[in-house]
Amino acid sequence: MLEIYNETLRDLLAMNRMAAQDGTSSKCSIKHDDSGNIQVSNLTVVDVTSVSQFSLLLRQAARRR
Repeated sequence: MLEIYNETLRDLLAMNRMAAQDGTSSKCSIKHDDSGNIQVSNLTVVDVTSVSQFSLLLRQAARRR
């Protein structure tokens, strides 16, 4: 989950929360390819298999905002 605030990108699902807040972890960046698709690099990807898992991830992201 990505937050954009004051032109700063933050990965709200990053495991190392302090590094993500301090900006010491790998930075996320937004890129556009030739087809016009948007990609975000260095963003945490989680495979979700249930509604409860999705709800848990939303709560974690909300706490890290």
